[in-house]
Amino acid sequence: MIKPGWYDVDNEVYHHSEDYRYCMTSSGLKQMDRSPLHWHTWRTLPPTGATPALAFGSAFHSYMLEPEKIECELLTGRTQVAIDDDGMISVNNDALETLKGMKESLMACEISALIVNHPKAIYERAGFFTDPVRPNVTGSIKPDIRIPELGIIADLKSTTDASQVAFPRSVRKFKYDWQAWWYLRGANSISHEVYDKFIIIAIEKAPPYGVMIYEMTEALYWAETRVMPIIEKFSLCLDMDRWPGYKNTEIIEL
Repeated sequence: MIKPGWYDVDNEVYHHSEDYRYCMTSSGLKQMDRSPLHWHTWRTLPPTGATPALAFGSAFHSYMLEPEKIECELLTGRTQVAIDDDGMISVNNDALETLKGMKESLMACEISALIVNHPKAIYERAGFFTDPVRPNVTGSIKPDIRIPELGIIADLKSTTDASQVAFPRSVRKFKYDWQAWWYLRGANSISHEVYDKFIIIAIEKAPPYGVMIYEMTEALYWAETRVMPIIEKFSLCLDMDRWPGYKNTEIIEL
C-alpha cells in the first residue's frame, strides 16, 4: 500500500514502475472505460517508445515549466524530439523555435504568466491517495501546476486550435474533464489543503501561438457521473482479480 502524500517522482517511474502498477490514473480511467482487460493490458505490458506526439508533449511541458530538463542539439533525420533512458529531452532547431514561440505567448498572457510564475507554485509533483469512496482503490495524479494557497490546479495543453469553438471539442475527445475531476478528487484526498479550481492553459502549436484560459466548472458534474461507475468497476475487478474484455456475446446493430 502506497502511503498517501506528495512525492517527487520522475515521469518514467510514475508511468511505468511496477510499484504503481495498480494505481488508477486519469489515463487509466479512459482505458478502464473501454474494458477492464484494456486497462490491465495497458498497465502490465512493457512500455513502448514514446510516439512523436507524446515526445513533443514531454518537451512542451518541460520547456514551459522546467527548461533545465531540455538539451538543445541538432537531431539527425526527421526526428524533432528524443527522450533518453534518463528522461533527458533533446530537441532540434525546428522544435526549439516552436517551443520558444509557445513560451513567449504563455508569458505574454497576464493570467497564464501569473499562474506559472506564482511564487508558491509547485510543478509536477506526484500525488498518491486512497479513494474516499472505494478504499481499496489507490489513485495517482501529477498536476502540472499546483498552488495550494489559492486552491488551484492548472494544466498546460498544447493544441492546434485553442478557440472557444474548437477547444471544448478537444476537452470531450481527450476527456480533460475526467482528468480535472480526478485531479481535484485526488488532491483534496491527500492533505488538508482545499482545491476547488481546475484551470487549463491551452496553447496553440503554430504561429501566432494563441493562448486561452479555461476553468472547468459545469463539466466537473458531468465527469463525475461518468467516472464514478468506472471507479466502482475498477474496485470490483481489484477485489476479484478478474479483468473482463468487451461484452461480445451478441451482434451490435449500426
